[in-house]
Amino acid sequence: MRIVAGQWKGRRLRTPKGIQTRPTSDRVRESLFNILGPLTTHRVLDLFSGTGAIALEAVSRGASHAICVEHHRRALVTLKENIHQLEAHSHIDVYPGDVNQFLLTKLYREHSFNLIFADPPWAMAQAFIEAHQATLSQRVVPGGYVVLERAKRDGSPSEVSGLSGPDIRTYGDTLLAIYRNEPSDP
Repeated sequence: MRIVAGQWKGRRLRTPKGIQTRPTSDRVRESLFNILGPLTTHRVLDLFSGTGAIALEAVSRGASHAICVEHHRRALVTLKENIHQLEAHSHIDVYPGDVNQFLLTKLYREHSFNLIFADPPWAMAQAFIEAHQATLSQRVVPGGYVVLERAKRDGSPSEVSGLSGPDIRTYGDTLLAIYRNEPSDP
C-alpha cells in the first residue's frame, strides 16, 4: 500500500498481518479523493482507521488535521508506525478506543469535519450508519461528506437523514456510499 498523491506520494504504508484489518485499497482511495476534490484546510475524521491510510492520504493531499479512531491493538500499532514514518504527528491525533465510545466524547461533540470516513467491519456497516446517522449529519460541515465503506454484496445502504445521497461507487468487492451535507444557498 502506498500514498497515492500529495506531499507523501509514493510513500509505502505498513499493514498489519492477518484478516482483522482490511485496508482501503490504493485504487479506492484514489477514486474517493478524486471525487472529493481539493482538501486544503479540511478536518477529517477516520473511524475504524486501521492503518490510517484514509487520514494519511487526506493530510498528504492538504487536509489540515485528522483524527483516527481505532481499537484493534495490531492495527493501532501499525497506525502509529505509519504516522511516525511520515512525521505526521502534528496533523493527526489518534483515539485508541471504540468508535461508539468516541462518538459520545466531548472531543467529537465539539468539532465539525469536512470528511467523516467510516470503514466498520462490513457485517456491521448498515447497523453503524443507521445507529449514528443523526450525530454524523450534525458533525459534518455544509459542503462536507460522510463516506461509508462496505461490501458490495450487502447492497446499497439506506439514506441518511440530513444528508443527500448516497452516491454509490463500486470497486471490486468494495462499495463506497458517499453522503453530502449540501451547502445552503447564499
